[in-house]
Amino acid sequence: MRLLRPLSLLVSVSACALLFTSCTKKPNIDLSGVVRNPAALGQGAGNREGMEGFVPAPTDFSQLGDGGNGIAIGPWEGTDKPAAGAGSDFLKNTQRWEGVVYFEYDQSEIVASERAKLDSLATFLNENPALGVIIEGHTDERGSDEYNRALGERRALSVQQYLTLLGVEDARMQTVSFGEDKPVVMGAASESEHARNRRAEFVLGER
Repeated sequence: MRLLRPLSLLVSVSACALLFTSCTKKPNIDLSGVVRNPAALGQGAGNREGMEGFVPAPTDFSQLGDGGNGIAIGPWEGTDKPAAGAGSDFLKNTQRWEGVVYFEYDQSEIVASERAKLDSLATFLNENPALGVIIEGHTDERGSDEYNRALGERRALSVQQYLTLLGVEDARMQTVSFGEDKPVVMGAASESEHARNRRAEFVLGER
């Protein structure tokens, strides 16, 4: 019996150490194939129902507008107002980029099928250095308000990190999390409806 006690103590200590390490280790973002992912072209988060697919970026900012190079952009939101969540002097002449990046349930990693959208956005931003972008993080409504606000921020930060790796300067980007507050599908019930709310959206403007 005396020999078993130290052994049991050693096993318990080892188990606690392993648990502590697994809880504190930060998850890594899978960035393999970060430059291009040709297989993802035309796919929107696994071709989920109702999700936008990959659309090539316009060649210059003046093309943004309805029908501009296949990208449907909404009207100017107002030249005197910053986009929601940004500092008052961060962007002007803001307008929404219609490429939407979708996420898996309770995840902030960028899946392979969504990378081509960010490749397109990064290419456009790198060709237009006078522009900045606000990255909005959104979630579905499952989970608490506080948890979803944090999850939305993690999603926005994942996108920011990805764009940084593609050459977009951090100073040109800001993030904001809306959590579950701005769903695309109100009162989502099915998994396909929830999937449309788990997303990152983008607002472009002049710095």
